[in-house]
Amino acid sequence: MDTIDIEILGDGTISIKTSEISETNHVNADLLLDEIEALAGGTATRKRREHEFWTRHKIVNRNKIVKIQN
Repeated sequence: MDTIDIEILGDGTISIKTSEISETNHVNADLLLDEIEALAGGTATRKRREHEFWTRHKIVNRNKIVKIQN
């Protein structure tokens, strides 16, 4: 199950933690995080977890996942 936990910390920082997000929902999750960043008016620091899928794929045009040709 894809999960996104959002917490507002005491200093006003927004902390967002996700589970492993499925391929189906990955682009939408990225767009949601971008929208939250834009609405909050700050810059985000993202710590991406390594996942085997992303060693063979990339996101293009902000909304399409494509396989990287070796």
